[in-house]
Amino acid sequence: ISIPVLKMHMHCGASLSFKNLKGLIYKRKKVTLHHFQAPELISQLKDSIRKIKELDIAIADLAHIFHPDLIVIDASYAQEGMGPSSGNSVKLDTIIASTDYLAADIIALAIAQPEWSLEDVPHLKLISDMILNTPKNREDILTIPENIQEFVRPLEPPPSSISIKYKNVNLIDIDSCSACLSTIFNLLKNNKDFIDKHFTTENPLNLAIGKGIKQSDIYDETFLIGNCTYNVHEKGVFIKGCTPVESTILKIIKESLNK
Repeated sequence: ISIPVLKMHMHCGASLSFKNLKGLIYKRKKVTLHHFQAPELISQLKDSIRKIKELDIAIADLAHIFHPDLIVIDASYAQEGMGPSSGNSVKLDTIIASTDYLAADIIALAIAQPEWSLEDVPHLKLISDMILNTPKNREDILTIPENIQEFVRPLEPPPSSISIKYKNVNLIDIDSCSACLSTIFNLLKNNKDFIDKHFTTENPLNLAIGKGIKQSDIYDETFLIGNCTYNVHEKGVFIKGCTPVESTILKIIKESLNK
C-alpha cells in the first residue's frame, strides 16, 4: 500500500504514489539512486522526454520490483512550489484511491497540474512506455465521479531555478539531490536578512551543490555544499555532510566572513 501526500518535486516534477515507494529502499542505499549515471541512455531519451534525468530512470526501474496493491493519495493538503520539503501547503480536501498506481498518479496530475502531460513527470512517462497495459493519459482512466473538474486546483509548479529570487546569490547546481537543494532553499529563505547585509550583486554568495560539479564551474570563494562536491574541495570552502545541516553551513559562512 502506498499512501503519499500529493507534492510538487524540484527534481521529478511531482512526487506521487510511485515516487513514494522509493522510501522502501533501505536507509542510506537511497543515495545510490542519485548517483546513477547513464549519459548514453539520457542522450537517447532526451528527444522524446525533454526533462528526463538519470534519477527518473532509476526511479522508473523500480517498477520491475514494486507493485503496490492499493494507492491512497492524500491531497487533503498538498504541497506546491519547492517540494518535496520546502514548498507551500495548499488545502485541496481531496483523496485519490485506486488499485492502479499509474492511474492514481495521472489523476493526481490532472487535478494539480491540468496543463501537464506525463512528459512533465519523466519517471511516470518511462513507466507508462515500459509496462504493457498501463494508462497513458486521463482519457484511459475511469473515475468516480466521472467528471473531476470540481476537484481541479492548479498548484504552483516547482521552480526551474532558485537563484532567480536571490540576485546576490550564485547557485551552481549540477545534478544535486532534493535533500541538498531543499537545504539550500531553506538556508536562503531563513537567513535573507543576513545574506542581504553581507552579500551584494557585485559580491555575491557563491554556493555549489551536486555530484556533477567540476573545477571549471566554480567561482572564486565558493562554498562547496555536501560530500558530492568533495572532488573539487581544494577549489573552495568544503562543507561536508550528506546533507550538511543548515546551521552548519551558516556557521561556516559566518566564520569565513570573519577571516
